[in-house]
Amino acid sequence: MKQALAYFEGNEYKQAFKRMKQLVEQERSVENLHNLAWLYLNEEEDLNMGQKLAEEAVELGPNHHFPHALLAEIYLRKNDLPRAEVHLHKVLEKHRIPSIIHNLGVLYAKKRQWTEAANYFQECAKMSSYIQIIEIYCHIQANDIKAKDILLQWDESQDDFIGWSEAADLWIELGEFTNAKEGFEKEWGITFPSPYIVKRYSYVLYRLGKEEELMNIQKQTLANIEQEVEEVQKEIDWLEEDKNEQIQELEEWREEVTGLLKNLKKGYVPPYEIDIYVEGGCYLFGCSQHNHPFYRGDSKKRV
Repeated sequence: MKQALAYFEGNEYKQAFKRMKQLVEQERSVENLHNLAWLYLNEEEDLNMGQKLAEEAVELGPNHHFPHALLAEIYLRKNDLPRAEVHLHKVLEKHRIPSIIHNLGVLYAKKRQWTEAANYFQECAKMSSYIQIIEIYCHIQANDIKAKDILLQWDESQDDFIGWSEAADLWIELGEFTNAKEGFEKEWGITFPSPYIVKRYSYVLYRLGKEEELMNIQKQTLANIEQEVEEVQKEIDWLEEDKNEQIQELEEWREEVTGLLKNLKKGYVPPYEIDIYVEGGCYLFGCSQHNHPFYRGDSKKRV
Protein backbone atom coordinates (compact mmCIF):
# COMPACT_ATOMS: atom_id res chain seq x y z
CA MET A 1 0.00 0.00 0.00
CA LYS A 2 2.87 2.37 0.73
CA GLN A 3 4.09 2.00 -2.84
CA ALA A 4 0.60 2.63 -4.25
CA LEU A 5 0.23 5.77 -2.16
CA ALA A 6 3.68 6.97 -3.17
CA TYR A 7 2.61 6.65 -6.80
CA PHE A 8 -0.63 8.51 -6.08
CA GLU A 9 1.01 11.34 -4.14
CA GLY A 10 3.56 11.64 -6.92
CA ASN A 11 0.73 12.14 -9.46
CA GLU A 12 1.47 8.77 -11.09
CA TYR A 13 -2.18 7.87 -11.04
CA LYS A 14 -2.15 4.94 -13.47
CA GLN A 15 0.58 3.22 -11.49
CA ALA A 16 -1.24 3.88 -8.21
CA PHE A 17 -4.51 2.52 -9.56
CA LYS A 18 -2.81 -0.56 -10.98
CA ARG A 19 -1.00 -1.26 -7.70
CA MET A 20 -4.14 -0.84 -5.58
CA LYS A 21 -6.05 -3.28 -7.76
CA GLN A 22 -3.20 -5.76 -7.41
CA LEU A 23 -3.35 -5.41 -3.63
CA VAL A 24 -7.08 -6.20 -3.60
CA GLU A 25 -6.46 -9.26 -5.75
CA GLN A 26 -3.82 -10.41 -3.26
CA GLU A 27 -5.83 -9.68 -0.13
CA ARG A 28 -9.38 -8.37 0.24
CA SER A 29 -8.63 -6.58 3.50
CA VAL A 30 -10.38 -3.52 4.94
CA GLU A 31 -7.50 -1.25 3.97
CA ASN A 32 -7.08 -2.55 0.43
CA LEU A 33 -10.79 -2.61 -0.40
CA HIS A 34 -11.44 0.77 1.17
CA ASN A 35 -8.56 2.63 -0.47
CA LEU A 36 -9.44 1.23 -3.89
CA ALA A 37 -13.08 2.20 -3.31
CA TRP A 38 -11.96 5.74 -2.48
CA LEU A 39 -9.96 5.87 -5.70
CA TYR A 40 -12.91 4.67 -7.77
CA LEU A 41 -15.12 7.35 -6.25
CA ASN A 42 -12.74 10.30 -6.35
CA GLU A 43 -10.59 9.61 -9.41
CA GLU A 44 -12.70 7.37 -11.63
CA GLU A 45 -16.06 8.87 -10.57
CA ASP A 46 -17.41 5.33 -10.63
CA LEU A 47 -20.03 5.27 -7.87
CA ASN A 48 -21.11 1.71 -8.54
CA MET A 49 -17.67 0.13 -8.27
CA GLY A 50 -16.84 2.38 -5.35
CA GLN A 51 -20.00 1.24 -3.59
CA LYS A 52 -19.33 -2.44 -4.24
CA LEU A 53 -15.83 -2.28 -2.76
CA ALA A 54 -16.81 0.01 0.12
CA GLU A 55 -19.66 -2.29 1.13
CA GLU A 56 -17.30 -5.25 1.13
CA ALA A 57 -14.88 -3.32 3.35
CA VAL A 58 -17.64 -2.42 5.81
CA GLU A 59 -18.87 -6.03 5.93
CA LEU A 60 -15.48 -6.94 7.40
CA GLY A 61 -16.38 -4.95 10.53
CA PRO A 62 -13.75 -2.18 10.43
CA ASN A 63 -12.70 -0.58 13.71
CA HIS A 64 -12.10 2.79 12.02
CA HIS A 65 -14.61 5.39 10.85
CA PHE A 66 -13.17 5.92 7.34
CA PRO A 67 -15.06 3.03 5.66
CA HIS A 68 -18.39 4.17 7.11
CA ALA A 69 -17.71 7.79 6.12
CA LEU A 70 -16.86 6.81 2.55
CA LEU A 71 -19.83 4.48 2.15
CA ALA A 72 -22.16 7.14 3.56
CA GLU A 73 -20.82 9.63 1.01
CA ILE A 74 -21.45 7.19 -1.82
CA TYR A 75 -25.00 6.44 -0.66
CA LEU A 76 -25.70 10.16 -0.29
CA ARG A 77 -24.43 10.89 -3.81
CA LYS A 78 -26.72 8.12 -5.09
CA ASN A 79 -29.63 9.53 -3.06
CA ASP A 80 -29.92 6.35 -1.00
CA LEU A 81 -30.84 8.36 2.09
CA PRO A 82 -31.80 5.60 4.56
CA ARG A 83 -28.50 3.77 4.19
CA ALA A 84 -26.50 7.01 4.12
CA GLU A 85 -28.13 8.06 7.40
CA VAL A 86 -27.15 4.80 9.11
CA HIS A 87 -23.47 5.14 8.28
CA LEU A 88 -23.28 8.87 8.95
CA HIS A 89 -24.62 8.29 12.45
CA LYS A 90 -22.20 5.40 12.96
CA VAL A 91 -19.35 7.84 12.44
CA LEU A 92 -20.99 10.55 14.52
CA GLU A 93 -21.34 8.20 17.48
CA LYS A 94 -17.57 8.46 18.00
CA HIS A 95 -16.35 11.43 15.96
CA ARG A 96 -17.90 14.85 15.32
CA ILE A 97 -16.10 15.36 12.02
CA PRO A 98 -17.08 18.54 10.11
CA SER A 99 -17.57 16.70 6.79
CA ILE A 100 -19.90 14.17 8.47
CA ILE A 101 -21.87 16.90 10.21
CA HIS A 102 -22.14 18.74 6.90
CA ASN A 103 -23.36 15.63 5.09
CA LEU A 104 -25.99 15.01 7.73
CA GLY A 105 -27.20 18.53 6.97
CA VAL A 106 -27.33 17.59 3.29
CA LEU A 107 -29.21 14.41 4.08
CA TYR A 108 -31.91 16.16 6.11
CA ALA A 109 -32.17 18.93 3.51
CA LYS A 110 -32.83 16.24 0.91
CA LYS A 111 -35.51 14.84 3.24
CA ARG A 112 -36.89 18.38 3.60
CA GLN A 113 -36.43 18.20 7.34
CA TRP A 114 -35.25 21.77 7.34
CA THR A 115 -34.80 22.43 11.05
CA GLU A 116 -32.62 19.35 11.51
CA ALA A 117 -30.62 20.29 8.41
CA ALA A 118 -30.09 23.85 9.64
CA ASN A 119 -28.88 22.61 13.02
CA TYR A 120 -26.20 20.42 11.44
CA PHE A 121 -25.05 23.16 9.07
CA GLN A 122 -24.97 25.62 11.95
CA GLU A 123 -22.54 23.35 13.81
CA CYS A 124 -19.96 23.34 10.99
CA ALA A 125 -20.57 26.76 9.37
CA LYS A 126 -18.07 29.60 9.67
CA MET A 127 -19.43 33.14 9.92
CA SER A 128 -20.54 34.63 6.59
CA SER A 129 -19.39 31.53 4.68
CA TYR A 130 -21.10 29.56 1.94
CA ILE A 131 -22.07 26.84 4.40
CA GLN A 132 -23.79 29.54 6.44
CA ILE A 133 -25.67 30.50 3.27
CA ILE A 134 -26.96 26.93 3.17
CA GLU A 135 -27.82 27.08 6.87
CA ILE A 136 -29.80 30.30 6.38
CA TYR A 137 -31.66 28.81 3.42
CA CYS A 138 -32.70 25.88 5.61
CA HIS A 139 -33.89 28.29 8.31
CA ILE A 140 -35.96 30.11 5.66
CA GLN A 141 -37.52 26.86 4.50
CA ALA A 142 -38.35 26.08 8.14
CA ASN A 143 -39.88 29.57 8.61
CA ASP A 144 -37.36 30.21 11.36
CA ILE A 145 -36.60 33.81 12.38
CA LYS A 146 -32.94 32.82 12.79
CA ALA A 147 -32.48 33.36 9.04
CA LYS A 148 -32.97 37.11 9.32
CA ASP A 149 -30.95 37.36 12.52
CA ILE A 150 -27.91 35.75 10.86
CA LEU A 151 -28.17 37.88 7.72
CA LEU A 152 -28.25 41.05 9.82
CA GLN A 153 -24.83 40.02 11.16
CA TRP A 154 -23.29 39.41 7.71
CA ASP A 155 -19.68 40.56 7.97
CA GLU A 156 -17.17 41.04 5.16
CA SER A 157 -14.28 41.05 7.66
CA GLN A 158 -14.73 37.32 8.32
CA ASP A 159 -12.05 35.01 6.91
CA ASP A 160 -14.61 32.83 5.12
CA PHE A 161 -16.74 35.73 3.82
CA ILE A 162 -18.46 34.53 0.64
CA GLY A 163 -19.86 37.83 -0.60
CA TRP A 164 -22.70 40.34 -0.46
CA SER A 165 -24.56 39.08 -3.53
CA GLU A 166 -25.02 35.68 -1.89
CA ALA A 167 -26.57 37.37 1.14
CA ALA A 168 -28.70 39.58 -1.11
CA ASP A 169 -30.01 36.45 -2.78
CA LEU A 170 -31.33 35.22 0.56
CA TRP A 171 -32.90 38.59 1.39
CA ILE A 172 -34.95 38.09 -1.78
CA GLU A 173 -36.15 34.74 -0.45
CA LEU A 174 -37.23 36.54 2.73
CA GLY A 175 -39.06 39.20 0.71
CA GLU A 176 -36.72 41.90 2.04
CA PHE A 177 -36.02 43.69 -1.23
CA THR A 178 -34.47 46.85 0.22
CA ASN A 179 -31.85 44.79 2.05
CA ALA A 180 -31.32 42.72 -1.10
CA LYS A 181 -30.72 45.89 -3.13
CA GLU A 182 -28.10 47.10 -0.64
CA GLY A 183 -26.29 43.79 -0.89
CA PHE A 184 -26.17 43.77 -4.69
CA GLU A 185 -25.05 47.42 -4.77
CA LYS A 186 -21.98 46.65 -2.67
CA GLU A 187 -20.55 44.36 -5.35
CA TRP A 188 -21.99 45.80 -8.54
CA GLY A 189 -19.31 47.08 -10.90
CA ILE A 190 -16.45 45.28 -9.16
CA THR A 191 -16.50 42.30 -11.53
CA PHE A 192 -18.37 41.29 -14.65
CA PRO A 193 -21.66 40.01 -13.15
CA SER A 194 -23.03 36.63 -14.07
CA PRO A 195 -26.36 36.37 -15.92
CA TYR A 196 -27.84 34.96 -12.73
CA ILE A 197 -26.84 38.01 -10.65
CA VAL A 198 -28.12 40.43 -13.29
CA LYS A 199 -31.51 38.73 -13.36
CA ARG A 200 -31.83 38.55 -9.57
CA TYR A 201 -30.70 42.17 -9.08
CA SER A 202 -33.05 43.36 -11.84
CA TYR A 203 -35.91 41.51 -10.18
CA VAL A 204 -35.20 43.33 -6.90
CA LEU A 205 -35.20 46.71 -8.64
CA TYR A 206 -38.43 45.86 -10.42
CA ARG A 207 -40.13 44.87 -7.15
CA LEU A 208 -38.98 48.14 -5.58
CA GLY A 209 -40.31 50.17 -8.50
CA LYS A 210 -36.82 51.30 -9.45
CA GLU A 211 -37.33 51.01 -13.20
CA GLU A 212 -34.80 53.71 -14.09
CA GLU A 213 -32.09 51.94 -12.06
CA LEU A 214 -33.08 48.67 -13.69
CA MET A 215 -32.60 50.23 -17.13
CA ASN A 216 -29.15 51.44 -16.07
CA ILE A 217 -28.26 47.91 -14.99
CA GLN A 218 -29.47 46.65 -18.35
CA LYS A 219 -27.42 49.28 -20.21
CA GLN A 220 -24.24 48.47 -18.28
CA THR A 221 -24.71 44.76 -18.82
CA LEU A 222 -25.24 45.15 -22.56
CA ALA A 223 -22.08 47.27 -22.73
CA ASN A 224 -20.17 44.55 -20.86
CA ILE A 225 -21.47 41.91 -23.24
CA GLU A 226 -20.39 43.98 -26.23
CA GLN A 227 -16.92 44.34 -24.76
CA GLU A 228 -16.72 40.60 -24.10
CA VAL A 229 -17.70 39.84 -27.70
CA GLU A 230 -14.96 42.15 -28.99
CA GLU A 231 -12.35 40.55 -26.72
CA VAL A 232 -13.31 37.04 -27.83
CA GLN A 233 -13.09 38.07 -31.48
CA LYS A 234 -9.54 39.37 -30.90
CA GLU A 235 -8.32 36.12 -29.32
CA ILE A 236 -5.62 34.57 -31.46
CA ASP A 237 -5.00 31.43 -29.41
CA TRP A 238 -8.58 30.15 -29.47
CA LEU A 239 -9.95 27.64 -31.94
CA GLU A 240 -12.49 29.22 -34.26
CA GLU A 241 -15.09 26.74 -33.03
CA ASP A 242 -14.53 27.78 -29.41
CA LYS A 243 -14.73 31.48 -30.31
CA ASN A 244 -18.00 30.98 -32.18
CA GLU A 245 -19.47 29.00 -29.30
CA GLN A 246 -18.54 31.71 -26.77
CA ILE A 247 -19.90 34.48 -28.98
CA GLN A 248 -23.15 32.60 -29.47
CA GLU A 249 -23.57 32.30 -25.70
CA LEU A 250 -22.95 36.04 -25.31
CA GLU A 251 -25.46 36.83 -28.06
CA GLU A 252 -28.08 34.68 -26.34
CA TRP A 253 -27.33 36.49 -23.08
CA ARG A 254 -27.66 39.87 -24.88
CA GLU A 255 -31.09 38.85 -26.16
CA GLU A 256 -32.18 37.73 -22.69
CA VAL A 257 -31.05 40.99 -21.08
CA THR A 258 -32.79 43.04 -23.75
CA GLY A 259 -36.12 41.37 -23.00
CA LEU A 260 -35.67 41.06 -19.23
CA LEU A 261 -37.86 44.00 -18.15
CA LYS A 262 -40.64 42.88 -20.45
CA ASN A 263 -40.52 39.40 -18.94
CA LEU A 264 -40.48 40.76 -15.39
CA LYS A 265 -43.63 42.72 -16.16
CA LYS A 266 -45.21 39.47 -17.33
CA GLY A 267 -44.57 37.93 -13.93
CA TYR A 268 -41.19 36.25 -14.48
CA VAL A 269 -39.37 35.53 -11.22
CA PRO A 270 -35.71 34.47 -11.62
CA PRO A 271 -35.49 31.25 -9.55
CA TYR A 272 -33.13 31.02 -6.60
CA GLU A 273 -30.13 28.73 -7.13
CA ILE A 274 -28.27 27.05 -4.30
CA ASP A 275 -25.83 24.15 -4.27
CA ILE A 276 -26.38 21.99 -1.18
CA TYR A 277 -23.36 19.89 -2.03
CA VAL A 278 -22.16 16.59 -0.60
CA GLU A 279 -18.84 17.02 1.21
CA GLY A 280 -16.08 14.62 0.28
CA GLY A 281 -12.79 14.13 2.03
CA CYS A 282 -9.51 12.29 2.05
CA TYR A 283 -10.31 9.00 3.71
CA LEU A 284 -7.24 7.21 2.40
CA PHE A 285 -5.54 4.98 4.94
CA GLY A 286 -1.84 5.87 5.02
CA CYS A 287 -2.11 9.26 3.28
CA SER A 288 1.04 11.11 4.31
CA GLN A 289 -0.27 14.45 3.09
CA HIS A 290 -3.05 14.36 5.67
CA ASN A 291 -1.07 12.34 8.23
CA HIS A 292 -3.55 9.45 8.14
CA PRO A 293 -2.45 6.19 9.77
CA PHE A 294 -2.62 2.86 8.02
CA TYR A 295 -5.51 0.65 9.07
CA ARG A 296 -4.44 -0.83 12.38
CA GLY A 297 -6.98 -3.65 12.35
CA ASP A 298 -4.93 -5.63 9.85
CA SER A 299 -2.40 -7.90 11.48
CA LYS A 300 -0.99 -9.10 8.15
CA LYS A 301 2.06 -7.41 6.70
CA ARG A 302 1.39 -4.70 4.15
CA VAL A 303 2.94 -4.92 0.74
